[in-house]
Amino acid sequence: MRVHRYVLPAIVVVALFGSVLVGQLTGDWATTGKGDIPLTASGVPDPEGIKGWMTLQDVSATYGVPLADLYAGLNVPADVPDTTAMKDLEKIIPDFETSTARLWVANYQAANPGAVPAPAATAPAASTGETPTPVPPGGRLPASEIKGRMTLTEIAEQCQVPVSYILEQMKLDANQDPNQAIKDLADKHGLEVDTIRTVITEYQAAHP
Repeated sequence: MRVHRYVLPAIVVVALFGSVLVGQLTGDWATTGKGDIPLTASGVPDPEGIKGWMTLQDVSATYGVPLADLYAGLNVPADVPDTTAMKDLEKIIPDFETSTARLWVANYQAANPGAVPAPAATAPAASTGETPTPVPPGGRLPASEIKGRMTLTEIAEQCQVPVSYILEQMKLDANQDPNQAIKDLADKHGLEVDTIRTVITEYQAAHP
C-alpha cells in the first residue's frame, strides 16, 4: 500500500505535538518563555532540561541552586555576570559544556532534595527578565540576589539601601534616573553589575 507523500509528515507532526500536549497535561513538562523544561517523576525540574540559552540566573532560579553554590560548583569566575548563558560559559571556562551543568545540578539536587523548587515557582525562563525577584523572609534582599534587570528604585526598596548612597558610591550623577535597569546603567557608564552588588553588600554589612 502506498502512502501519500503528505500523509507521513503530517503524522509525524501530530505525534510530536500530541506527545508534548500530553506531557503538559500530565505534568511531565513545564512550559517557559523559550522552551519546555521536563520534570522528574517527583515533579521537580529535571536538570536534563538545562539548555545552552539558559543563564546562571535561570539555572539558579529554576533548579533551586543558590548562585554562590552554582558559581563554586561550575568554577565560574566571580566577575562573570549571572546573566551569562551556559553556551557563553563554554568560551570562558576550560572544558566546560552545558552537559557539565546538567550533571552538577543533578548531583546537587540529589544531595539537597529540599532545595529544589516546585515547578510553579520556576516557570519563567530567563533571559526575558520578567520574573520578579522575591524578597526573603525578614524583608531585605541580599546583595547576591540583585539582578541586572532591577532598577535602582527596586534595589533601594528591596535591599533597604538609599538610592543616594548607591549613586554616591558608584560616583554617578545624583540626578540619575532611578528607574533605569542597572544593567543598562552599568553599560552606559562602563561599570559592572557586580560592583553595585559589592556596594550593597558593604552597606548591608554596616547596617545589619
